[in-house]
Amino acid sequence: MHIKSLRIKQTGDDQAKIEATIADESQVLSESHLLILYFHDEENRIRDRINIRVKPAKPGADVSVSTMFRLKNASFFTYTASLEKSS
Repeated sequence: MHIKSLRIKQTGDDQAKIEATIADESQVLSESHLLILYFHDEENRIRDRINIRVKPAKPGADVSVSTMFRLKNASFFTYTASLEKSS
């Protein structure tokens, strides 16, 4: 599985929405994964972290996930994302 697309939009009142598409190119049913996002300030310090559970996908299928959340620091500068198998 890999991150096919990722969009983060601040919606006001210290809120943000994450929309992601996860692609599964394997030939077997995938395992559950976690989409982990870290939000960094202008000095590259981590200010927020969000974990989103990604359900197993059928072989060759895309999985869409989205969530709304409150930002601890509304002025994040950048973010990093990773996809990890969940236990």
